[in-house]
Formats: sequence, structure tokens, C-alpha cells
Amino acid sequence: MMIRTAILAMSLAFGGPALAAPVSDDATIVVRIDDLNLASASGRETLDARVMTAARRLCRSDLRGTNELALQSQCIAGALAGAKVQSERAIAEAGRGVQLAALPITAARQIRE
Repeated sequence: MMIRTAILAMSLAFGGPALAAPVSDDATIVVRIDDLNLASASGRETLDARVMTAARRLCRSDLRGTNELALQSQCIAGALAGAKVQSERAIAEAGRGVQLAALPITAARQIRE
């Protein structure tokens, strides 16, 4: 995905007129989970809260307006969807007695140039 983003950015920079179109920029935050007991309900709730906080940070924008808020909501939803698989894996590993240290949470942010 990063290669596609780089190719798109280069083609926009050198191949045509400047446009105010959104460009995708993948970003990742690592969420620590080594201090959580994911076998417990409270540990899973804390995991969910940390993942939500990470998704909001990744998708935060200083821009305001209907379009920007819609892009931000899409970004958060995408980050949470990607994190769900990783969270489920971490919970399953905890059930087998294996404690993972962290989860990478990634979001494809739409940036206005």
C-alpha cells in the first residue's frame, strides 16, 4: 500500500496539474497490551478503549467541515475494522497463555493537499 501511495504522490507531483484531491497516507500506532489480562472482561474492555483512542489519534484532523468529518469517520471505522482481527488474535493467544506485547493499529488517512 505504501508503494501505491508513493507512486500516486509522484504521479500527482510530476505528471499533471496540482489538484485538491484526497490522497491516502497510511499511518500506524503501536498499542501496548503487555500489561493487560486479556482473559478477563476488564482487560478486554481496556484493550477496546486503547484501540479506540489509537484510531482517533491516527485519524485526527485539524480541518473541520462535513467532508472532513466524513473522512475522519471513515478513517476511524477502517482502523477499528483492521484492529478487530488483531485484537481477536491477541485475546485467543491470551486464552492459550501467550501474552502479546503490542498491537499495531493502522489507518489510511485521507489528506487534502
